[in-house]
Amino acid sequence: MGTIGGIDHTVVMAESLEEATLTAHRLGFRTTPPAAHPFGTANVLVQLQGGYLEFLAILDESLFPEETPDRFSFPSFNRDFLIGEGAGLSLVALKTDDPEALRERLAADGLTRGPTFSFERTALSPEGRELPVAFTLVFATHPELVRAGVFALVHRHPPENFWHAAYQAHPNTARAMRGITLVSPHIERTAEIFASITGIAPSKTAGRVEITLPDGSTLDIVDAATFERRFGSNAFSDKVLARFAAMTIEVDSLETAASTLTASGVPFETWEGAIVVAPEHAGGVGYRFISAD
Repeated sequence: MGTIGGIDHTVVMAESLEEATLTAHRLGFRTTPPAAHPFGTANVLVQLQGGYLEFLAILDESLFPEETPDRFSFPSFNRDFLIGEGAGLSLVALKTDDPEALRERLAADGLTRGPTFSFERTALSPEGRELPVAFTLVFATHPELVRAGVFALVHRHPPENFWHAAYQAHPNTARAMRGITLVSPHIERTAEIFASITGIAPSKTAGRVEITLPDGSTLDIVDAATFERRFGSNAFSDKVLARFAAMTIEVDSLETAASTLTASGVPFETWEGAIVVAPEHAGGVGYRFISAD
């Protein structure tokens, strides 16, 4: 059917994997070993329950597939994002049950170009075993999303090849991805685009629009003033295009998460019962930690 089921993962573009890994560890996350893509980028992951954070860096630009009017290039998008914006949250990946059917729906609305894209790579288990993993993706495109990429994918491998409980044991007790915050100078217009991509109607309140996905996670679209109130940062106040700005992560213990941040020297504030880390202190991405209770 090509429906959207929730948030699969986020893509955080970094200057280097070493820098990204350091940032993730300072925030209290455990990372997977580095893995290389066949198209010139490499990543380390922070696995959560049912989703993950992908920290990405350029490995070999000569391997980048060429971007054309009828083909989206994942590595080129991230390179251009890094040049134009610096390190930060470049793309959000959504779950779909049928990338081909979703591509047809998006194409009918003028929200994608080109075919679906499939690739394979090798992942390392916690025991050091090399395991094959494979994915099929469909990219959404829109003139207003050149700094906030969106794609949907399906995992085409046995779950045990990718997901490992040992990688999900984090010092900060992180459990699950609960939401993404996107800052836009035109929140209602941006919300209409995401409603078309997801097929889900948004709910609107003053200064923000929210789309609740089937798995309960949310896409929270806010203006820069609302983001500054929540995260104590004006990092997105001068943006003329929509930008993914922050993630909401559920943790088992807010006290442990706070202790981990304190031990790492990461500044944070509390806001409405959540722990908030501003983008300036976390590789260009804001983090909001909420209790699982």
